[in-house]
Amino acid sequence: MYAESCCVPGRHSSDTARTGSHRTGSHRSRKAAQWGAPVLVLSLMPKCPMCVAAYLAMAGVGVSAGAAAWLREGAIALCIMVLGVLVLRTLQRCQRSRAVAVSPAFR
Repeated sequence: MYAESCCVPGRHSSDTARTGSHRTGSHRSRKAAQWGAPVLVLSLMPKCPMCVAAYLAMAGVGVSAGAAAWLREGAIALCIMVLGVLVLRTLQRCQRSRAVAVSPAFR
């Protein structure tokens, strides 16, 4: 069994096929944006629907309090789903790399 980490850059077959041996800066920044965008939206999301309506009014879009509540809940649900998909992808990638490292066919 190999004692390699699944999260070390350059260890995945997709990394080496894409860039030779290391990930590029643009790939890292895209990964950071994938994780950062939903976290930023969740952290900046106001608690009350009236604040959402006020922010949208400042942007020139007028919505009712009920519509703002639906938009707020929808944005929160979307961010949680995106983060869930990113976590599942990361876990699958780690499991695949461990399976390849442990498999006797690849030794």
